[in-house]
Amino acid sequence: GAVAGLTVTLEAYAGFTQVAVFTQTVDAAGAFTFTELATDPNLNYLAAVNSDGIRYSSTILNFTGDTTRLSAPITIYATTEDASVVRMNGIHWIIDPRPGVVVVVEVYSVGNGGNRTYVGRTVEGIEQPVTVAIPVPAAAEELGFENGLLGERFQQIDETVYDTAPVLPGEGSRQIIMRYLLPQTDR
Repeated sequence: GAVAGLTVTLEAYAGFTQVAVFTQTVDAAGAFTFTELATDPNLNYLAAVNSDGIRYSSTILNFTGDTTRLSAPITIYATTEDASVVRMNGIHWIIDPRPGVVVVVEVYSVGNGGNRTYVGRTVEGIEQPVTVAIPVPAAAEELGFENGLLGERFQQIDETVYDTAPVLPGEGSRQIIMRYLLPQTDR
């Protein structure tokens, strides 16, 4: 099928440290097989494939008990530019007042209610398509993100930050964690 010939990467982790990477090619039947893997239950495996520049991955896998085979289906979705599929599934704010400043952490759970990966739309001033727009207070300082860098994955124009990563189908398929400081002045 259309997936034949794609490269699958199998990443092995001990804790959060990547300890090995294996690659395999998807065959004509749309399958891939890795052999002679360590079956240590303390190792976690993650299979991933890039299709049209979008990373799709399996769930985290590991060998337990007498298991000698693991199955790791990876779903690759067609893409869409229809923004109506994107949903904010949840927004959490953590406010931490400190002397002279307030530390603000915003946690966004973003999902896609459709059956295609949302690849974004163009915004003037940003080279790559953007998928999610988040307002930022004008006074915000030291803006940072848990899972990407400002100026790379995240782009800012005025008081809006844009995420450029595609949004895969599923509720809460993406989490964005944004942190900034708001200076406080004595009144």
